[in-house]
Amino acid sequence: MMYDMHSYQDRKNPEAEALFEAALADTLYPTPFIAQVNLGWVLHLQGKTAEGEQVVRGALIARPEFCMGHRQLARILESEGVQPDADASWTRFHKFC
Repeated sequence: MMYDMHSYQDRKNPEAEALFEAALADTLYPTPFIAQVNLGWVLHLQGKTAEGEQVVRGALIARPEFCMGHRQLARILESEGVQPDADASWTRFHKFC
């Protein structure tokens, strides 16, 4: 089963959260850092922004060169009004992508 954002046009759907959590629980899932960033984004869209930010940051600890993680973190930080940190994330996004 694929656990990707493209499967969920409505990313606020609680089912999306459950599927990304299932991907993270699957020890054979080859790219858990992607599922983790997607889960963080879904949490943010559900209004759980602080939790989503922490989930994305955790993915970036595991895979610091994952540029799309930096993109999502920058978007979350911008929504929180933390522009200096968002700018740093955008810089890392451009560095790795």
